[in-house]
Amino acid sequence: MVHRPVLDFAVNFGFSQLVAFNTRGDNLLDIILTDDSMLIAKVGALPHSDHLVVEFTVSVNLQVNSTSNNPSADDVKYQWYRADFDSL
Repeated sequence: MVHRPVLDFAVNFGFSQLVAFNTRGDNLLDIILTDDSMLIAKVGALPHSDHLVVEFTVSVNLQVNSTSNNPSADDVKYQWYRADFDSL
């Protein structure tokens, strides 16, 4: 079954699933996976025939600090998925 590898991926890499409602009948077919739930401001649904369309808002700060090319500690986003854990 497909759902087990997807669940394992989400759990192993620290993702959260944000859709908390059924999108087709009694089934939840659409998901939003994120490793930073603070980026998603709103999750909702739009009716579309026999299936709901998931709508969500991504909150990002587009302010650019032109005085410095160095990211601050708040700007750093670790990319754990790129790590070579087997070599550690």
